[in-house]
Amino acid sequence: MNDEVKKEVLEMEKNPDIKTIDENYDNLKAVITALTNDYEKFKQKKVKAAGQRVRASLLNTKKLCDTLRKQVKEEITAIPIKHRNKSSDEDKSSDEDKPEEKKEEHPFVKSFREHVIIEPDGEEEKKEKPKRKRKANKPKVINKEN
Repeated sequence: MNDEVKKEVLEMEKNPDIKTIDENYDNLKAVITALTNDYEKFKQKKVKAAGQRVRASLLNTKKLCDTLRKQVKEEITAIPIKHRNKSSDEDKSSDEDKPEEKKEEHPFVKSFREHVIIEPDGEEEKKEKPKRKRKANKPKVINKEN
């Protein structure tokens, strides 16, 4: 393992959250290259110290992956949503000119509205459904042959 990679790995261990996504990604690559070098040394020459470095590198990779995932998620949420059908200019003109069209409701929503009455106060009152009548059990016929 060369000295630059060791320095990067040590820096990353001290404060992985402070760096940008690009720096964390480069550090992840450096840790993985160090991991591959140590793994080959451990596998081919059976060096115990290399095995311990492999385990430490794997732990560092896990930490780096977690921080990268968090950073990428934050950047994803910061990206504005693009609508496929309309551009920003069409949105302004179409909303003013066209009256609202009534969309067809899903069958589940329709059945829900039938069973719920919404009061003017905004409170919901449930209609009582008719209770199902239970059928009487028929007596079982047992044939006893003696």
